[in-house]
Amino acid sequence: MRACLVWLTLLLLFQASAAAQEVSLAGRWDVVYLDSQLGKVTGIARVDEDQRSVVVEYRQPASGVRYRLQGTLARRDGMIEVRLHGEQPASGDWTLPPVGQPVPAAGDLSLTLGDSSLVLPVAAPPPADGTLRLSLALGGDGSLLTGTWSQAVDPVTGRDATGGGRAGDFALGDDGGVGAVMTGIESWHRPRAQPIIAFALEPQFETTGGEPDFPQPFDAAGRGVRPLADRRLIALFGEELPETYGDAALLGSDDPGIDYSLYRLPWDFERPGADRWALDRARALLETQVDPAMRERLRHSDVIILEARLHPGVTPGPKTFTLNGAEAAWLLQYGDWSGQFALSRDLGFGQSEAADYLVPGETF
Repeated sequence: MRACLVWLTLLLLFQASAAAQEVSLAGRWDVVYLDSQLGKVTGIARVDEDQRSVVVEYRQPASGVRYRLQGTLARRDGMIEVRLHGEQPASGDWTLPPVGQPVPAAGDLSLTLGDSSLVLPVAAPPPADGTLRLSLALGGDGSLLTGTWSQAVDPVTGRDATGGGRAGDFALGDDGGVGAVMTGIESWHRPRAQPIIAFALEPQFETTGGEPDFPQPFDAAGRGVRPLADRRLIALFGEELPETYGDAALLGSDDPGIDYSLYRLPWDFERPGADRWALDRARALLETQVDPAMRERLRHSDVIILEARLHPGVTPGPKTFTLNGAEAAWLLQYGDWSGQFALSRDLGFGQSEAADYLVPGETF
């Protein structure tokens, strides 16, 4: 029985490890690490798993200055190993506090006390080249990486070759060498999309020559009645939205008659000569679609443009979709669907009649 349990445990561990190997790491991650001098340092990482490369931009919490590091990423024994190079946030001119007496730069150090003497060679420590090493484990549903960071430092100052680097738990090398290392905790997590408001960019009730530009898109036989009437561009405002096409952007629809896809991301609008019509239209509609209190907040929020494709049978009204599991809604309208506005007069006993006229003092 015990042997069966051991084999079952090994099998489950193997399956979990295999599943972890299949999870894509590509795209954007929000990162945070702890520095004993700076406190919590945050940043953004972007992974290109095909090229096994990673770029991380850390923000110095006190000054706001951003530092860009580049490096490589590999999967080894169920862990994610990252190597980064470049200048990183540092806590000014902080160094380890001096202890004891200075040691000569070369030669031997002789110590004598009474009849006893001791000669110690002065060894040169290896260069603290500033390489940052991350060892991270994939957790949860594949949206979290947690582990440690480490960096070789000078054994006297605790700093790298530039006089900077991270500050954490200090330790001398335990491999027989004379180097030293700083270590600490680091975690990466996928951004959690926070949609705030969504609306169609098209003027859905606009007409040309007395005919609606966006009528019910299909006839009774399911044939399209007008080019592009079966599509809508949706502006989505929010926080932590995808920025480039490598970022996670899983779209879902609560209405089987509508499919959603990415149309424009911030990356598209930042390119030289980019067509900014959709973004400009979204910003302009923001002034009329949202109350002033929220409008100011949304002016500084993320915005992406989605395309909604309609299929025969879909009816107008509020439509809900999801982005990376977070819900948002917009209003689908057809230009040839209209209604009549009327008032009715309550006659009592559950009866009413259409009001063809009004009497002063009546309440509706």
